[in-house]
Amino acid sequence: MFKKIVTVIILIILTASLWFTQYQYPGLYSFYIIKGFYTLISLTIIYIIFRVVFEEIVVKRMKQAKMRYSFKKIISILYVLVFLFALVAIWVEQTESLLVSFSLIGAGIAISLQDVFKNFAGGITIFLRGCIVLVIELKSTEKLVIL
Repeated sequence: MFKKIVTVIILIILTASLWFTQYQYPGLYSFYIIKGFYTLISLTIIYIIFRVVFEEIVVKRMKQAKMRYSFKKIISILYVLVFLFALVAIWVEQTESLLVSFSLIGAGIAISLQDVFKNFAGGITIFLRGCIVLVIELKSTEKLVIL
């Protein structure tokens, strides 16, 4: 927890320094300084939400180690994806053409890897529902035994 608090403090100091820098150097580079400020403030907010709140508060309440591990992995992937979307929204001027190309690439990948996605969705469904109950029926000459 100490490491995460130090990271948040460093991010806040960097964000504040860029905020002060935009007033010290107006003009040619102010556009990039403002974009850098927005990037750092979004990184700080996303870090606090995903790393501090979700990983420290929610994960500690989970009792099963496998569930904690899976949740941490999901949170880390979501953290990176949300930050990448924030970066694209901040730095890319015309996001429409970029989003169209990403959606076409995603559709092509989804069609080609359709079976993998089906297996992944089935695994997520099994994971969220809980344990799997296997019923084995042994037929005997006298009675039916269910294990």
